[in-house]
Amino acid sequence: MYLVIGATAGRLRMERGQIGVAMAWFGHGLRWADAVQDASARATLLSDMCTLVRLDGDPSLMLGYAQGIGAVDTRRRWMATLSDLYQARGHALAGDTAACRHHITLARRGFARLGPQDHLEAPWMAGAEGAMRVDSAVGGALRDLAVATGDRAAARRAVDATARSRAQVPPQMRSARLLLTLRLADSWACAGDPGAAVALATEALPEAVRSRESMVTAELRGLHSRLTGKWADLPEVKAYRERLRDAGE
Repeated sequence: MYLVIGATAGRLRMERGQIGVAMAWFGHGLRWADAVQDASARATLLSDMCTLVRLDGDPSLMLGYAQGIGAVDTRRRWMATLSDLYQARGHALAGDTAACRHHITLARRGFARLGPQDHLEAPWMAGAEGAMRVDSAVGGALRDLAVATGDRAAARRAVDATARSRAQVPPQMRSARLLLTLRLADSWACAGDPGAAVALATEALPEAVRSRESMVTAELRGLHSRLTGKWADLPEVKAYRERLRDAGE
């Protein structure tokens, strides 16, 4: 029970942007996972911690936690796959193109080799849901890489991966669809197509502005920075800013 409480409390704090408090709860969760020798819980909590430090913009710390996921149990392929996905995102934040692409390749290869035991321990990594999550992480890594390096080819690959992920989101996962819509718009902006970015973002703005989830807020903030930093004088971007202002009123 204490393990569940720690993980849940940490995620709730993370959603609200309370980074320090969330990290403290995840730390409690890790100690409880170690006490009961629950390897799956430890790997999942380390994944949450990767997300948390990514929101805080710390690639080196993220890479440490990401490598820790794979080290929990080297025999479990789903842990290795998660480790590679988070390492890809960490290297993307640091602008390391070669390392990012290497871990994306390893993650896709590992996902294709997951077996029944992996799916039993991590059912959210199975089937269409698993493919959605992998494409989401890959798209996020490539978008982050494009932001860090200005590589528009990486941004176009981010568009492809994020669009695939978004297309597989089930109707009940509204927050995930919102987040991926904003990320897809941002990927288009990074690829040099502000018109496509604005067209996608406009439909999501009212819900995004109302959202209190830190990851959605971070996506909206990044998109806004890309659009208004380079294309502020374009008519479609001016219309986007007006729509954003209206949505916030």
